[in-house]
Amino acid sequence: MPDGTIIFVHGTGVRLKSFEGASRNAAERAAAAGIRKKFVPCAWGDVLGAQVDGLLSLPDPPTDRKLKDAEQDFAEWNWLLDDPLFELYTLTIRDTSNRPRNIPRPGEKSKWLELWEKIAAYEPSEELRLLLEKNSYERLWSESWSRIVRVSPIPKLAFEASANELPDAVRALARALVAQIHVLAAEEGIPCPSRSLRDALLSRTTLDWRQQVYGLGTFFLCEI
Repeated sequence: MPDGTIIFVHGTGVRLKSFEGASRNAAERAAAAGIRKKFVPCAWGDVLGAQVDGLLSLPDPPTDRKLKDAEQDFAEWNWLLDDPLFELYTLTIRDTSNRPRNIPRPGEKSKWLELWEKIAAYEPSEELRLLLEKNSYERLWSESWSRIVRVSPIPKLAFEASANELPDAVRALARALVAQIHVLAAEEGIPCPSRSLRDALLSRTTLDWRQQVYGLGTFFLCEI
């Protein structure tokens, strides 16, 4: 048998004391099997690895605010994945009796109707198409758009009822589309959108509509 050295390396999460015992055991078993080689221990986590000060190597725990935001996000998506139109429907029944109405001048359309017609005529931008193609969601987007925008009357009613709070309706529509993609994907047994992809789709659609919505909408969180 050619000469050589055996380097014994432990895995992650192994403490030095445990490694020393495992190293001796390996050398003894090798000798019993007739392998007469020099064993060189490589305790990289202690001797050769990074030196850390206990829990300082771990990230800080999430703040109460982050935990609350995560709980709210989880609850919202639970409702939406059960019924993608849920948030839009809640906007159609909001109390608008005490809110001023922006009545258009003769020959002009209401702002909410102009925005609705603009979004209803939307064709995916190149950026959105690339995002959908990368994840094989082109067909699911088309089906979601058909069910949410073309077939259901609820989104248009939500825009009308949200004439003074159009960002609420825009955000709800984008979320409904993404939720419908998730539902269709689950029904067909294909991977559903991850949280990062979900956020990317929401950001891309509202950006294309020139209706960027920052933060959580107040109606969904406070009035339901």
